[in-house]
Amino acid sequence: MGRLIVGATELDVTVLDASSLSNPGRSVPHFPIGGGKPDVTVRASSGLAGTLEFLCRDAATADAVYAAHLDGQVLTLDNWERQNIVLDPRATAAGSWVGTFGTGGAGTETMVTGAVDGPLLPDGTRPTTYARYTFTTGNTSGSPVGGYSVIDPPPTPGPFAVGLAFGAALYARPSVAVASAFPYVSQQVAGGDAANVNLASASLLANVWTRIGGVGAFTVEAQTVNAIGVVLANKNMPTGGTLDVVAAMVDPGATTLRDHFDGATLDSASLTNEWSGPANNSVSYQYRRPAIAFTYMCIEGAPEIPHRRGRHWLVRVSGVQEV
Repeated sequence: MGRLIVGATELDVTVLDASSLSNPGRSVPHFPIGGGKPDVTVRASSGLAGTLEFLCRDAATADAVYAAHLDGQVLTLDNWERQNIVLDPRATAAGSWVGTFGTGGAGTETMVTGAVDGPLLPDGTRPTTYARYTFTTGNTSGSPVGGYSVIDPPPTPGPFAVGLAFGAALYARPSVAVASAFPYVSQQVAGGDAANVNLASASLLANVWTRIGGVGAFTVEAQTVNAIGVVLANKNMPTGGTLDVVAAMVDPGATTLRDHFDGATLDSASLTNEWSGPANNSVSYQYRRPAIAFTYMCIEGAPEIPHRRGRHWLVRVSGVQEV
């Protein structure tokens, strides 16, 4: 997959091959995320030097691509391997993490900083922040919850179609053993209402970090995910008990649960990771090296007016020059 970046606007595109864009006649491979349809498929036009063709999923997307090429601005196409749409995966801000304490329970939230006892992540590091929920009064029934939760977050690169798979997980550490816990993902739709997807349950050991998660699928056309948390199913937590949570990930398009990553994950020989905006407050992208960025502008001509071509809307752009 990739992105067509037009100012502050991003459109999903297929995986890009820079040589394909520079070499008319070679089609860009079509690898839609998770088997779904991206916003745009980009390819070098066969036989037309310096020409790109954008196959768009609908008329509105075609209009956006057309408008982007009208004023001679610089545009960028880049590629990415996967994304984590949790905006604050490392629990750095109290406003984006929340806990509930079950029936009869009460407690406090502490955003821990400077920690040395966070979970060991796949890149060999430990997060120095996490959210802690302390039970000042133990609950008598119900199911306590802790995790990432934001109210009306900005739309992430959605919408995500019904049936699109995702991998989701977070790390949890209770102070007492929990026989059954399960993660949930809350989908936010255009109207603001949310619907939850519950993932497979697992047991949690006392005072041990456990990554709990699995694979689910969107049940509504979601604009974004506004929560991922762990539910301690029917667990009565004692007064003074704690639940720690951190390292949340929702990976749209994944059909297996993959290792945690976010914009702060250390790069490897084959992968690089970055935030799409402010650190700890934006979507994370993982790129397979070498990362491809094709930055260009139209030096002559104009985009053709979008027209229907089979199941797609076609926008052909001539006079493309890399900058």
